[in-house]
Amino acid sequence: MEKLFKMKPWDTAHHRLTSGLAIGAACVALLTAAPAQAFDFDVDWTFNGYGEVLVGGDSSLGNSRTYQSGGSDSVTLRATGWSDTGGYTPAIGNTFEAASLRRWSTGLAVENKYYNDSNNPEHAVDNNNNYDFVVFELDRAVNLSSVTMNAYGTGDSDITVWVGNTDSDFSTQLDLTGMDFTDLDNMFARDENYESGGSTRTATFPQDGNLMGNVIIVAASILPTYNGKKDYFKLKQLAGGYDETTPPPSTEVPEPSSLAVIVFGLAGIHLMRRRRKTV
Repeated sequence: MEKLFKMKPWDTAHHRLTSGLAIGAACVALLTAAPAQAFDFDVDWTFNGYGEVLVGGDSSLGNSRTYQSGGSDSVTLRATGWSDTGGYTPAIGNTFEAASLRRWSTGLAVENKYYNDSNNPEHAVDNNNNYDFVVFELDRAVNLSSVTMNAYGTGDSDITVWVGNTDSDFSTQLDLTGMDFTDLDNMFARDENYESGGSTRTATFPQDGNLMGNVIIVAASILPTYNGKKDYFKLKQLAGGYDETTPPPSTEVPEPSSLAVIVFGLAGIHLMRRRRKTV
């Protein structure tokens, strides 16, 4: 039986080109989508003193504590304590100064230069008068997955975290002297985690690559008016993950020219395959 409809040569070429472009566009959409990031290696650091390397005195301003994660895929972490005590007044707007990073049986805590050890919560990571925080530097980028804390006093342990990358070598310690929280917002990605109460708790974060870097900063919430309570706690554990073969996810969007090359390249491949089938 004779076909009732027959494509003209121009129609056939146009159909092939249209199909190729559609497939190319679909492929580009898949390439530019943001798939969930998989992390093959889980790492964690428990701040109980095991394997700790202390540089400086236990209560010295500007001291540091270094830890190794367990297992064969070890990641080195250096922790330092900081507070916004520069030009001391109990208000946001101060600049950062190095503090003392202390370790108790329940975890790490920050003592700034105005602390009074007999006046709880000044020997914790807290936002009472000033804002204390711990800077964790790692020898490779890790996706933050959780922070475990022991809370005291009000039992509140709301936290603000920043995660991102620096170009400095791990051997060069990060110096935040004179900076403020606006600088941290400009340098790193920021997230908040709130808890209405409790003693020991673990703040979890989605492992989607959005909080990935070689610098992780954990602070007592810089938004203490969230529930009207002060936050103070000791940091017990930090955990994350990484994929040895995959670099940190890029936030850059491909240039239009690059997209065009991909689209027409895929379209060309599609046309060549169709021609081979019709020969």
